Amino acid sequence: MHGHVYFCEKSHNASKMIYQNLTKTRFEKQSTVIEKDYKDCLKILKNENITFDLIYIDPPYRMNFAVDSVQRILKLNLLNENGTIILETDDEARELKELKQIGLEASDLRKYGRASLIFLDRKE
Repeated sequence: MHGHVYFCEKSHNASKMIYQNLTKTRFEKQSTVIEKDYKDCLKILKNENITFDLIYIDPPYRMNFAVDSVQRILKLNLLNENGTIILETDDEARELKELKQIGLEASDLRKYGRASLIFLDRKE
């Protein structure tokens, strides 16, 4: 199975680092970096009819982008049937509360130091 990875990164410096890492690991051909705000990035992906089995969201902590990005992903139908969204956060209680308010339940929660990973599965 051949996959393709899309990176969404607004910061030019961070995008440069992603490109450098892709070059070192020889994954340039299997990867696309979109240097845009997440809202614009999601619109681009929708316009290109790109969907995902796995989406990893690692927003800046304390910026309240996490739940908004999940909502946009679902509204734009970017997650494939039986796909999974993994949301990284340093405040899982807040994120879980907000996710519950929009009708989403975590299928798994894992803690690694101060970071937590919230797993959201799309069930059809």
